[in-house]
Amino acid sequence: MSRDGCVRTTQKMARDAQRGFSLIEVLVATIVLMVGVVSLAQVVPAAVDLNQRSLATSQSLVVAERELEQMVRQPLSIQTSTIATDYNFIDLDGQSVFVGALPLAATALPGAAAPAAVQHGCPLVNNQIDFTQACAVPGYVKTVVLAGRRFEVRWNVITVYGNNLGTVQPVNKRIAVAANTSVRSFTPQTLTAQVAN
Repeated sequence: MSRDGCVRTTQKMARDAQRGFSLIEVLVATIVLMVGVVSLAQVVPAAVDLNQRSLATSQSLVVAERELEQMVRQPLSIQTSTIATDYNFIDLDGQSVFVGALPLAATALPGAAAPAAVQHGCPLVNNQIDFTQACAVPGYVKTVVLAGRRFEVRWNVITVYGNNLGTVQPVNKRIAVAANTSVRSFTPQTLTAQVAN
């Protein structure tokens, strides 16, 4: 190869290296980049919404568990207010909390059958506290604020009675508690506990 041929080949290679991208290549790269940005922009709100629901679920479980733990620690026949129609106590928030209906009759003949179990409180559907209908029973609903978020706490108590030598008293309670908030697509979880003498 002559010296002239080498110089032309070297000059052609240098020109090709400096040429850069064509307009079509830049256009394709821009379209690919835009599709990625639009896809990412759609994912961010969904992730934020999911994060808010997750936080609300965690907080509602904390609120419900706190209330349930207070109820479980009380004696089955606790009654701090004698004017109430239900067993009751004052919780850590200073509110009167009802934990099961008093028996219709406090006494029975020794050896007689105990009264039937009584369910009292907010409505249950499939063993879950139902927030789709109003809780019309006072003492079984309250509002709690946690980290700036407002929760409606509801509960339901099933009380089983026994006849102890003529005295009717609770022998077992099933307590269900749930907390609800206004976060979109939030589903409250119901916590339950069984308490016995």
